[in-house]
Amino acid sequence: MSAKILIIDDDEQLINVHSMIFSTEGFEVATAPDGQAGLNKVSEFMPDLILLDAMMPGFSGFDTLAAIKSNSDYAGIKVVMLTALSDEKMKERAMSLGANDYIVKSQLNVIELIKKIRSLLPSE
Repeated sequence: MSAKILIIDDDEQLINVHSMIFSTEGFEVATAPDGQAGLNKVSEFMPDLILLDAMMPGFSGFDTLAAIKSNSDYAGIKVVMLTALSDEKMKERAMSLGANDYIVKSQLNVIELIKKIRSLLPSE
């Protein structure tokens, strides 16, 4: 059974690129365009890992992360924040809320991202 990744991001182009990459790598992928839709998708998809954008309209990635980690049914899901925010305080906030990693989009290397995701997921 392949690992399940949920991508929550308001950037449709980025969602499409990441969906294609992770599907090609053998992951089962679901997407959501914002935090609230992402929370709804968590309950139906039950991902092993979530790639979560920090800045989204309405329910931010930080709000979404806090909601996921405060729910005992979802608290064990790995969360990697993908964001344009390179501010160290934002990284500290994400990690204190329970993120497993914090990656700045402008510094993103897809090969490294795939390795990082595989390292966070249990071996199949």
